[in-house]
Amino acid sequence: MGVGAPKVRGRCATVCIAALLLCAFSMLSGCVQAAGTQETTPPENKFRVVYAADFEFAPFRVETDEGYFGYEIDVNTRIFADTKYELDYQFQDLAIDNLEELAKDKSIDIFGWRVITPATQEYMLLSDPVYEFNWGAVTLQSFSDQQLDAEEYFKHKIGIVNKKYPYNYLVTQLGVTDYVIYERYEEAAQALVDGDIDIWFEEREIVNYYIARASHFSPPYFHEETCIEVPVGLLIRPDLTELHATINEQIAKMKRDGELETFYLRHFQKHSEEFLASEAARTRNIMLVSAGAILVLFLIVLYILHINRRYARTSEELSRTFASLEEAKEQFSAAVDGANDGILYYSRRTGKLVLSERFCQLFHLPHKKRFELKELEAMLLGKVHPKHHAEVRAFAACFGQEEETAFNAEFLLTDPDAAQWVSLRVKFEYNGDNWVGGGTLSDITERKEAEAQTLFFARHDYLTGIFNRMYLIQLSADVIGAARESGSDFATLYIDLDNFKKINDNYGHDYGDEALKLVVKTIQEMLPPDAILARVGGDEFVVLLPGRHAPADVCVEMNRQVARLCVKDVLIGASIGVSRFPQDAVTIEELIVKADLASRAAKTAGKNGFTFYEPDPAS
Repeated sequence: MGVGAPKVRGRCATVCIAALLLCAFSMLSGCVQAAGTQETTPPENKFRVVYAADFEFAPFRVETDEGYFGYEIDVNTRIFADTKYELDYQFQDLAIDNLEELAKDKSIDIFGWRVITPATQEYMLLSDPVYEFNWGAVTLQSFSDQQLDAEEYFKHKIGIVNKKYPYNYLVTQLGVTDYVIYERYEEAAQALVDGDIDIWFEEREIVNYYIARASHFSPPYFHEETCIEVPVGLLIRPDLTELHATINEQIAKMKRDGELETFYLRHFQKHSEEFLASEAARTRNIMLVSAGAILVLFLIVLYILHINRRYARTSEELSRTFASLEEAKEQFSAAVDGANDGILYYSRRTGKLVLSERFCQLFHLPHKKRFELKELEAMLLGKVHPKHHAEVRAFAACFGQEEETAFNAEFLLTDPDAAQWVSLRVKFEYNGDNWVGGGTLSDITERKEAEAQTLFFARHDYLTGIFNRMYLIQLSADVIGAARESGSDFATLYIDLDNFKKINDNYGHDYGDEALKLVVKTIQEMLPPDAILARVGGDEFVVLLPGRHAPADVCVEMNRQVARLCVKDVLIGASIGVSRFPQDAVTIEELIVKADLASRAAKTAGKNGFTFYEPDPAS
């Protein structure tokens, strides 16, 4: 039975290889046949169109000794196959800010595949979409059960390629700080497979393409909840209206005939004949390695049988074997006690619980060789924070259920002499007819502190410690929602410091930083406890003031307190603008803009004063 199974697997692998090769041959034959029957306009009647290709990475463009091929190349070839136009490819990197100039120069007719944006549509002709980027978070299957949102990004290490769309979204918009930039897609794919990063934020199909080459045994998982859809079309000179119409007609025909889907499957699912050939070679190598492993195992079994027969000849040799086992047991015990993680083991056969010395140290418990099972729950409840007591009782219940399961939990401890945070992972299973449980206890205090610090700086200003602009926007959603539900109002105060630039210019940024800290401390002390203060610029702050407080009274007191502050010989002041919800605006962005306008009016009126927003009568 043991020898026959590998043969069956070998036959299955051979059948799989044959099926893959047959599929590739069929696809190739179909493509050749389609190319042979396609009607094309004779080359001598075609008009030359200069095409600047922009996608310089597989699978959109792949360079070989025989030329270029790929998804973009194949789709473009089909679009212009039966038209009067002939493409002249010029591979170059086009910056988005000089396309209008190149179009006016008429040195390029088509600027390749470009993301459809309002900016490009203002001065260029844009074809109907030929592809749709699906940007989002991609992980390995081990993360597939997690819901990833903007907050979750801060808990994991993220990889991106170049400083383009992913960089602008994650770093500029969300404020993610723990990320790694890779120059090549191959490097990012290998980093995800190797576990160097947790999340690769990239286009879904590009990830599938490169992960398949990095590891056939590590399929990626695309988190749909993070998907950002971005359509892509051909960017055309604005004076080439006839060419634009022809391209759109061809794209519509390809969509009706299913040709775009065919090209998609060829490049993103089948990954070309070259990929299939490499997979076949990989399968053959696996078969050879498996056969070699079986042979090695067979030789090991023969050697073990030989050793057993030799050592079974005399009782003296058996005694030596027993002594060796005892020595190995002692070594194992020493290794367990010296491990950095605590170890737990329970056997129903003995009815005893074994906790390693490190396990007891992490919980600040007295160590002994064996524990009674009933002691465990009482010991943990005495050390774990009350908010985790339900999880402790659930863990203790696992020992009585005798079901194969895994328990994972993180506990905050209350004993100052114990670790602050620990992670407990235990697996319960049957070992023959014996039911056992085994696992580890790890000190995760540093990781928890790092997570808390990362979350704090994602929400707070690094210099003053108050909320930053991004988190103010998040908090404002709750404030506006509560105001709408209760029918109440609130005020938005925009504070622009007076004479702050003079401090920086005369005495340097160190004194400027101290001035900001002094102002923030003063404002915090005089604001009501339910007000929200955030720094939104260099010397600009925003306060969300609940309607129960009079904005004018708060502004008067703030002007008085801030006007008393002085750095060196420079007096500080505060020009404050006030907008009100819902009278002036109903979104936080509009409230901030109108309060800012009012603060400028206050500064124009003589500084260190306040002004309520008044709409322009002309508008």
